[in-house]
Parts: sequence; C-alpha cells; structure tokens
Amino acid sequence: MYGPPADPRMIALPAGPQDAPLAWALCVGIGVLLVIFGLRGRLGALRAAAFIVGAAALMTAPAGALWAEAWWGDFPTVDKAGSFAFYLNGAHRDSLPWGAADTPALRLIGAHAGHLWSVAAADLLLQPAAATNLISFLQPILGWAAAAAYLRATGARPWAAVAMGMPFGLGLHVLRDIRWYTLEKAAVFWLPLWLWSLERAARRGAAVLSAGLIFCWMTWNNLYFGMVGALMGLGFGIEALPGGLQGEGPARRRLLALGLSAALSLPLIVAQMGLQGEGPTLGGPERFLTERAALDVLSLWPPEWNRLELWRAIDPTALVLGLLGLGALFRRRGGRTLVGIGALLAILALGPKLAGRPGAAAAADNPLYALLIAAVPGAWRIAKPEVFFEGSLLVLLVSAAGRLSRLPTRTQRWTLLWMIVCWFFLVRAHPVYPGHSAQQAVELAPHSAEQALQPTR
Repeated sequence: MYGPPADPRMIALPAGPQDAPLAWALCVGIGVLLVIFGLRGRLGALRAAAFIVGAAALMTAPAGALWAEAWWGDFPTVDKAGSFAFYLNGAHRDSLPWGAADTPALRLIGAHAGHLWSVAAADLLLQPAAATNLISFLQPILGWAAAAAYLRATGARPWAAVAMGMPFGLGLHVLRDIRWYTLEKAAVFWLPLWLWSLERAARRGAAVLSAGLIFCWMTWNNLYFGMVGALMGLGFGIEALPGGLQGEGPARRRLLALGLSAALSLPLIVAQMGLQGEGPTLGGPERFLTERAALDVLSLWPPEWNRLELWRAIDPTALVLGLLGLGALFRRRGGRTLVGIGALLAILALGPKLAGRPGAAAAADNPLYALLIAAVPGAWRIAKPEVFFEGSLLVLLVSAAGRLSRLPTRTQRWTLLWMIVCWFFLVRAHPVYPGHSAQQAVELAPHSAEQALQPTR
C-alpha cells in the first residue's frame, strides 16, 4: 500500500473540467498568462517566479482555485484530522515558552509546531480549513522556487535551474505527503531555501543572520529537515574550517552562518529532549528502531523511496543528467563535499538495515545509521529515515543543473518542457496523486492524546 486506507467518512469530490469549470478556467487562464510572461525576455528572478507559479497552477489544476472549497487530498486521515484538531484546540499556543509546554498533545506532535503557526498566520484572513489548504497548495510551488534559487546560486544557468528545481518541489514524494499527511512533511522548500541563504551568506555578511533565522524556522517547522540540514551543515563546516580559521571572507562568513543556525535552533532541540525525556511517549528506542525506522526508508531492491517507485519518485531526466554530471561536480570547488554529503545521506536513508527493506532480518546492520543513533541524543526517535534522501536529491539536482547548463538555452527550455510532459505520466497519473475531498468538522476525542501515548520500555 502506498498510504493509509481510506477513511469511511471521507467524501471524494469529482474535480474534472466538467465538475469544476470555473476553477479550471481560473487555473488555466492565470497559469497561461504567467507562463507567457516568464517566457518573454531575459529570465530574471521575477520572470522565473512568474513562470514557476503559472506552470505549477497549470500542472496541478484545479487545486489552485479550490483551496477554499475542498481539501486537496484525502480528509479525514489520522494525520490530517489529528493535526487540524490539535490546531483548533490551540496546541501551537501551548508550544510557546509561556504556554503549557508539557501537554500530551506536544508529546505526540513534538516541539516542531512551526507549521501550525503558519496556519495561524493564514487564519487571520481565512477560515482554518482554507488556510491549511492554501499553505498545502503553496508548498510545492515554494519547493520548486527555492530549489531553483539554490541551483542558480551554485552556478547553474537560469533555465537549467528552473528545470531541475521542478522535480524537487512537484515531485511524487511531496504530492503523496499532501494527499495523506500533515503540512510539515510536504514543506520541503525549507531545505533548499536554507542552502540558498548559506550561499548568499558566503558572499554577503548581511545575509548571515537570515541564514540562521531560516534554519531556526525550518527546524521549528520540521525537526527532520533540521536534522538533514545539520548533517549537510556539518559537511560544509568541515570544508570551510581551514579558511575560516585563517580569516578568509567567504569561509569565515559561512562558518558564522552555520554557527548562528546551530545556536538559534538549540532551544528547540532542548525542548524536544525535554518532551522525550520524561513521562510516556509513543514507544521506546527499540520499538522506534524495529517498528518504525525500518519501514519508511530508501530501498535498494526493489528500488523505492518510501514505498514509491524510484523511477517515478525521481524524474528520470534529472536522474540521467545528474549521474552524467557527477564527474564535473566532483572536480568543482566544493563539489567533493557535496557529493560526499549526498552519498552519506543516501546511506542514512536506508535506515537500520543496509538492504533498506522492511523486515530484512538477514540484512547487515547499517553502521552509519547506528553511529548516528549512538552519537546524537534522542536520534532514536527518528521514524522516517527516508527524509535524509531529500538532501541527496538536492545534490543530484545540483549535478543535473550543472550538466544541463552546458547546453544551449533553447535546449534547456525544451528539456524543461519534456520534463513537464513526462510529469503528467509519472506523477499526475500515479495512484497517490491527491484528489479532492469534502470539508468536514473534526474534533479530538476526550483524552485522545493521552491514549495515543504508550509507556516507554
């Protein structure tokens, strides 16, 4: 199964062109205008943003015009309905220093309540369900834009960066999470946004603070992405350490940005350790390792990424270009560090067993994963090692964008068009692509959070 079974309460809504003609007309009309604007003239930041928004609106139509009327994806699911009910009950306010920071709800959710505050910000103008839907719709677009910005900062040409940013933001993995799971799981844009801010910080001292703030918000939004970013930052820090100690500008600024990122996120780590340290949890280290961390992994055979076919979860064109460009990336300044980081993260994504398959009892233990569990306090609570592959995918896209940048601009644009056409067959036609479902009232059962928690072994 790709995801959880359908809840019998869910009411699926047809959303074809004949079912929602106005929504389709809005998405297609606005999308075409924005794409035409992006294609005309030199591709600067404004035109690139317009093209990405317009293309995404066309590709995901009619989701861009139905967020106020229906849920994009299945509703209710355990994750979605629970998270939405926790928000309505003020779990995000309890996460503040002056709130009841040790509530059962936060023990269940964790300290990363930033995604609920994003809903609260949109909720100032919209109804809660519409606010949640709007953020859900915007996150893939932000993922595409942030990945394109990061690839551009690594030296890719504009159209190559836009082309290779698309499979990161609108990838099958992101859209599967939108269908069944909570907001923070699909907020992949934080990782390339922070990497982009690191590149800016290396060039401009004024950007050091923004890099630290972005990392802090990323960690508050999803501790998993904070962990992926921390591992990538460790590699960048080791690379920059000699130059930084000698007082060289870019290396020193990069170290400052990494240090500030770690310092600003430390209170969140302490808060999470406090939630894990005492009282009941979802289970002890042994149960997390064998019952949860062994399930959501990168699988070597059959090749899957968290139960999704790898050849559909990773755009085949990006994969081929990425593999072809690895040699050139390895020879670039800093390229060896990127390739090494990508390889290490891919090994961690295999989870506790090197086979990367649930129930592979005969497979050898993953020594790198065991080292992470032993070295990082509280890392036993990692339930989804597959998230480490998000960093590996970004490294692959850096390589692919570099390779595509060597080709003429016309070829880059045709490659993007080819990838978009393939996307409809690989992603939109996949069974996990989110449809629409009716809005329904949800509420937490009395003491539901306490009942979900089990005593630690």
